Amino acid sequence: MARRGGDGVGAVVGRERRPKAGACFYENINYGGRYFCVRPAEVRVFTDHDYHGRSGEVRPGVGDLHGMWRDSIESIRVG
Repeated sequence: MARRGGDGVGAVVGRERRPKAGACFYENINYGGRYFCVRPAEVRVFTDHDYHGRSGEVRPGVGDLHGMWRDSIESIRVG
């Protein structure tokens, strides 16, 4: 697993063991494909760059960001 440094959120990118706590975002539905994970915190997704546009909170255990979120997330705020 690669850990990206200097981003302030402790992001983990890879295809190996996932962290026990935090939020992971996957390329495909139902936890499939490439992914990246961030430390435990509130996670909000946005449809536009730089935290603009429509937004929504991502709750634990969501296997598919269906509807307006699929393939339309441009920025993610962790905190």
